[in-house]
Amino acid sequence: MLSDLLSADPDAVKEDPKKEEPKKEDPKKEKPKKEQPKKEQPKKEQPKKKEAAPKVNPKPKVIPKLIYKVCVQNKGEMPETEKGQIAGTTGQALRIEALSVMVTGINGGISITPHIQDKGWTQPSIANAGQWATVGSKGNKLRIECVKIALTGPAANEYSIKYKTHVAQKGWLDWKYDGQEAGTTGKALAIEAIQIMLTTKDGKEIAA
Repeated sequence: MLSDLLSADPDAVKEDPKKEEPKKEDPKKEKPKKEQPKKEQPKKEQPKKKEAAPKVNPKPKVIPKLIYKVCVQNKGEMPETEKGQIAGTTGQALRIEALSVMVTGINGGISITPHIQDKGWTQPSIANAGQWATVGSKGNKLRIECVKIALTGPAANEYSIKYKTHVAQKGWLDWKYDGQEAGTTGKALAIEAIQIMLTTKDGKEIAA
């Protein structure tokens, strides 16, 4: 058996020269790059939308207003009137015995000073806005002969009152303003009707 091995082809035990040797990695060859995990960028905070301020409805503008009424001989208290309308009577020889005036929507009030039969000038009646100022009397059969009407407080610098009277035997007299005398004194003549208006300082009527 030994002789058989020796007689065998000597090249048979030699390694095949063509047998490929394991390839060495080329150091110059770039190795595939490992993917780096992406860093999450911090999210930018979106600016908060400003909440719209709640709408505030503007307060309605308060318009000054003046109303008045009279107590007439044989008729009693007459309905309220305004804006220069006639309060009282004409052509009936009926005296005004009491006068009431009220203003609203102003910073102030109203003052009325009367000249009354057998009494002369009496103390003024003064009332704040929203309240009645009243002069004269009901049932005493005394005529009002003359009046002075004016605003009080800061309203007196913003607005004016104009008024005129219808007097017995004379008819309508001229307009008077802001505390001037309207009517007569010392003649025993009654005021029978009156008109009163609230105006701006330049004389314009205040629209309601």
